[in-house]
Parts: sequence; structure tokens; C-alpha cells
Amino acid sequence: MLHNRRWQLLLGLLAVTGLLVLVAACGATPTPEVRTVEKVVTQMVTQIVEKEKVVQQTVVVVVKETVQVQVEKPVVVTATPAPTPKDAEKSSTQHLRLVFEGGMGNGPVPGLDIGAAALPVQMFLPLFLLDSGGKLIPGLATKFEANADNTVFKVFIDPKATWSDGKTITAKDIVDWYNWVYHPSHVSLAATTYGSVKGMTDYLDKKADKIEGFKVLDDKTLEITLAAPQGWFPFQMAYVWAAPARVEQFAAATTKEEITAVWLKTKAKDLIVSGPFKPTYLEPEPAAIYTWVQNPKWWGDKKPIIQSIEGTTIRDFQTMLLLFENGEVDAALQLSGPPAVLLQKSKPDVFKQSPAFAYFAQFFNTTKAPTDDINLRKALLFAIDWQKVADVSWEGQMIATNGGSLLPPTMPCYDASYAPYKLDVAKAKDFLSKSKFPTGDKVPKIRVLTAGSDPPRIRAAQIIQEMWRTNLGIENVEIKNAETEFQDGQGLVNVRVASGGASLPIPALILNGAAGSKGSANQFTQYSNPDMDKQISAVLSMDTKDPKYCGEFQKVMTQIQDQALIMPTAYIRSYYQVQPWLKGFDRSPSGWYTTMDTYLAKR
Repeated sequence: MLHNRRWQLLLGLLAVTGLLVLVAACGATPTPEVRTVEKVVTQMVTQIVEKEKVVQQTVVVVVKETVQVQVEKPVVVTATPAPTPKDAEKSSTQHLRLVFEGGMGNGPVPGLDIGAAALPVQMFLPLFLLDSGGKLIPGLATKFEANADNTVFKVFIDPKATWSDGKTITAKDIVDWYNWVYHPSHVSLAATTYGSVKGMTDYLDKKADKIEGFKVLDDKTLEITLAAPQGWFPFQMAYVWAAPARVEQFAAATTKEEITAVWLKTKAKDLIVSGPFKPTYLEPEPAAIYTWVQNPKWWGDKKPIIQSIEGTTIRDFQTMLLLFENGEVDAALQLSGPPAVLLQKSKPDVFKQSPAFAYFAQFFNTTKAPTDDINLRKALLFAIDWQKVADVSWEGQMIATNGGSLLPPTMPCYDASYAPYKLDVAKAKDFLSKSKFPTGDKVPKIRVLTAGSDPPRIRAAQIIQEMWRTNLGIENVEIKNAETEFQDGQGLVNVRVASGGASLPIPALILNGAAGSKGSANQFTQYSNPDMDKQISAVLSMDTKDPKYCGEFQKVMTQIQDQALIMPTAYIRSYYQVQPWLKGFDRSPSGWYTTMDTYLAKR
């Protein structure tokens, strides 16, 4: 099996080489505003009648044609299926073998705490999906309707949608799950996914016993009310973390360990799912064994060609490269660093790029000395040569950050002239002199936690450490892979290596992720500012087509960057590798792999 070969290669490399060291400017196309077609049609009919004085029948025809061309909204489209391959084209064995750089996480649902390795969307469908081009397609729901100001969304669940135990999927199932999984005592990404939903903040702050904005209208109709207008909200319903599971399978579990135990190892076969595949065995690292088969109760109109899937996690890219070159895996998700550079030279056609609006980063803990000192943080940022960090660490595969700016060039509102912490050693030394530690030798130990990151990100931390030493004279920096490895004990980490950004091209998501008190970075930075939360919420509520949008975004962005919270080491250019015989395999921004159209061709 794949995981056995994995260990053979790992041990071989350890013995022979010792190599185991372990997501545009304002003019870019905006995310369209959501409005019901009926309202737009009514307005346009009125305008045409008043202006052209034409007959009713002619007006209707003109409106239909105009709606198709001009209405900008995240409409739900029917995915165009790929042509069914002929039997002569297909391999006799439709067993898909995958290798992941990422881990699968510990739950509550496997993969729903970001871990890509659990293929979460193949098991648990969200209300909607995004295709590889970013268009909204049906998931558990077939369509939605929005009110005039985009604060209330009525979602219609597919009448065919069924759990793998045969039970019909209802709106109550979904509301019950959201109230369970987003409970503040559970591991979840509530603010990232549904932070705009009415009552979510009170629920997370334990001021309410349920989330006010989720309401069951009938068995197959769900109503979601937002705290403020948000035209692009339907895209949030396509997040991986918006996928519901069956709450009764998890409700009795209270601790993290008990929740994980629901699906761990052989118990995975009993997990009730909604997607085209169901797990048979799931074991996180270090074993990293993941297996799936087709869901026999899959209710979709199309059945997968792939019969079974096997996956494992490999953190060492040299090992991953050998597996790929030897044809022992069908796709690598994802090979990076020098091995990827090597493979791209010989086999450029195997590389597929997926949408990325995020960055690799190191996050300052603003509550732990010495990085609780903002002047020290600014000194450390001004001492970094961002271009060199990206070029050396990722060998040109990733995009160097623009002077430490958090906004990738793939996003609307990008301003190439905005480089808040462009390398300036004189400024770095000036900020250091204003801190509690006027010279480098006076700076107490800075502890950097890499926490199982891939080699390029570890290398970036080491390069930055050297820049601090060279430019500021800071010698006392300790880099460790696990918190238990620090000489002085746990609870003292100053810098955490991770990633940030957005999963959709919505600039305001960058703001919320970086500095929102419920944003993803908060778990590392511990930064919280009520006034900043209000400003971020205001931008989140704006229409992205508003001429003032980018200006308001950049104003708040500047304030956030001035807090010196994050070191973005590179903008992510996301690639994964697919063998020539693996056909129809693609990935969307919502984490949906096109397994409905995927098949293994004869080699």
C-alpha cells in the first residue's frame, strides 16, 4: 500500500542523504453583487417602458437578453459534466492514490479544521460549491434567493439530498450542526465562515444559546439572516467549513479527544456523510493513513468513476518527488521547494495551478515579551529583505511580498506602490532604539515555532533569523518545530510559522483574517481591538463595486499593518502535480476536487 512505500522511502532517505528535516488593481473584475433576478427585471422593464415607449411583449424580450449580459451576481449555475470516457480509455483499476503535504487535522470533522488531506468536501458537501473557475454551483442546495439589501438569504436544499445512512438531509440538520460545530467550546472556523451571520458574535461570546441568524422554514428551506448587508455572502456558503455533518454522531462528545474518537481509525467507516465518497479508515500523522470508497447512498445525478481513494501525508518533498517520479502516486497535493523546481524542469505539464489569495507568514504574539513591544516588531519587519526570503526559500516558486504588505497581487485593490516595511536598516535600528531594547544584544530571546511546517517555510524562518542578526545584531533567536523543544519550556512562543490571507478574492477577508478579534490570525497574534473590529465590519459590509471600496479597504489595511502583527514571507502561488494518466482532476477555491469527472486512463 501507499503508506508502506512511504515509510520505506523515508527510511531510505534518512539513511542515504539525511534529507528528513522534517492565494490587481481596483479595475479588476469585482466579486458580483447578489440580487434576485426578478427585482432587476422589474426595474429594467420600468426603465425601458419609460424611455423607449415600446410594447410590453418587446420589452420582455429585451429584458431577457439584457439580464443574461449585464446582471452581475453569484448565480448558481449547473456544472457542465465532462464527457463520459469510453471503456477502452479507462484503466481497469479506478483506485486513486494521493499524497498530501498538509495534515488532516483532528476535527471535529476530519478536515474541517483546514486539513486538506481528509478530502472533506468529498465526504461533507457545503450548501454550494465553487467550480474551478470560481462560479457557484449546487452543493447540498440547488439555489438561493436574496432580499433587496442582501441581508436575508433563503436557501433551497436539494430534494434528493440524503445522508449515507439513508436519512433525508433537512434544514434542521444543518441548523443543528451549525449551532453545535460553531459553539465556542469546539474547534471551528465560525468567524471565517459565518462571522457575518446575525447573532454569531453573541454566540461565540457565550451571550446566546443559539445562533439567531439560522432559521428553519421547512424541511428543505433554510433562511440565513446577516447582521449587515453582504452581497457576496453566497460564496461563504461554499466554504469547506460550511459543510454540515450529523450532529447526533458528535453531540455526546465533549473533549477534543472524544470528538476525534468519533471518526478515528476504523470508526471512520461508520461516519455518516453527504458526499460522493465515504471514509473506511482515517488516521492522522504520524501514521497518516486515509482511505475512502464510493458512498453507496450517494444521491447526486452523476456517479463517480473512481471506485476508491488512498492517501497519505508526506512532509519531506524529496520523498514526495520520488513517489511521483516512480508513478506510485497519481497526484501530489502539493510538491514544493527544490524538488518541485527539479520536477518542473523535466515535466512542466504535470503542474496545475489552483487559485490562491493568501500568504505564507510568521505571526507575532503581541502578548508575549519581547514581541509585545510594537517598536521591536517594527524593527524586526524593517530588517527583512522580502525578495531574498522568497527567492531563496522557495527558489522563485512563490511571489515575494511587497515590502511586507498582506495583500497579494492576485487580489482586487492591490497597490504596487504600497510597501509598508520595505527593507530599511536605518529605520529598523531607529525603531529598535525606541523599544525597550535599544540594541540587538539587549533583546531577550525570541522563540520561533515552526510547528510541522514544510521545509521552505522553515528555511524562511532561518533566513529571517540571519537578517535580524546581520542588520540588528540580534543573536538570541531560537527556532523549534514543537513547543516542548524550547529550552525554557512551553507558553513562551513569540513567533508562529503558519499561513494567512483569504480563500476568496475579497480584500476585506484579508483584513478580518489578519486583525479581526475572531479572525484566523488571532489565535497566534492575540491582537484584539474593538474599534478595529468595527472598521473591518464596515468594509466587509461594503459592495465591492462601490467606487469607494478600495479606498476604505486601504485605509483600514494601513492601520492594521501599522500594528506590525504579521511577517508575510511569500504570497502563495498554489500548484499541485497530476500524472498524465489522471484525467479530469481539478480543484476549486472552495476545496472541491472534481472527482465526479476524474478517472484513471490506461498508461
